[in-house]
Amino acid sequence: MRSKIAAGFGALSMAVGMVVALPALPVAAAAPGYHLKWGQTWSKGTVTFNNRSVAVVGQQKSVSKNDCRRTYASAHAANGKELGYAITPWVCGTTAKYSLNVPANVRGGAAYVRVHFQDHAANTVARATVRRP
Repeated sequence: MRSKIAAGFGALSMAVGMVVALPALPVAAAAPGYHLKWGQTWSKGTVTFNNRSVAVVGQQKSVSKNDCRRTYASAHAANGKELGYAITPWVCGTTAKYSLNVPANVRGGAAYVRVHFQDHAANTVARATVRRP
């Protein structure tokens, strides 16, 4: 009886071990990063494309308390239609990290993201396009 229990336990352990050993399926595809500069100010980070959203994570810097900056990211379909956007808080005279969740609620998600670095008047001073890998 003990040998049957031990054999059963051994088979169960082997089956569990086989399941655990399977590689994880990728959930998201990471794209190359971006680095936008305007004078001594900048915004840099990475873009991760998910099924129905895009994660834009980075840092931005403003050198003057009177000349604020922010980062604006918009997700787009392959035909150019804007699917959604997200904007960071203003940064004035400091460096700050940000994490944006940009909606892209269409089948397959966004084809590309435009990341804009904006001045105190919300004018785009630098821009990058990051395409889905």
